[in-house]
Amino acid sequence: MPQEKVDKKIMIVDDDSTIGEILTQAFENEGYKTYYSGTAKEALSILKHVNIFIFFLDLKLPGISGIELCRRIKKDNPVAYVFAITGYAEMYDLKEARTAGFDNYFIKPFHINELVKVANASLKDLKRWHTILSRFKK
Repeated sequence: MPQEKVDKKIMIVDDDSTIGEILTQAFENEGYKTYYSGTAKEALSILKHVNIFIFFLDLKLPGISGIELCRRIKKDNPVAYVFAITGYAEMYDLKEARTAGFDNYFIKPFHINELVKVANASLKDLKRWHTILSRFKK
């Protein structure tokens, strides 16, 4: 686990701004600092300046795909929780998503409460791991 503090931050990457707005509002209502991007390129730019450990990525993005973005995130931050969200399940099979490093896969339309629940569980795990590892640094 990187040395960075595990904060209640989340990134949503989806080229559908309506989905972005809905998810941003839902996560902000849960107390998350939310970062939204419509493209993988923009998301990667944000990640140069902000440490984020929980991600929801659309698979079909303009330019760099969500699959490739997941690979890049996991390469730089292997402990990150990365979740796929897609309306094109027939185009991307679950095997490819798992191989890229996604922790779970959600098909649109999804229940927002389900995404909030998985984000909260991921945050709890990250904080638990961070606490365990901080004991070894002493």
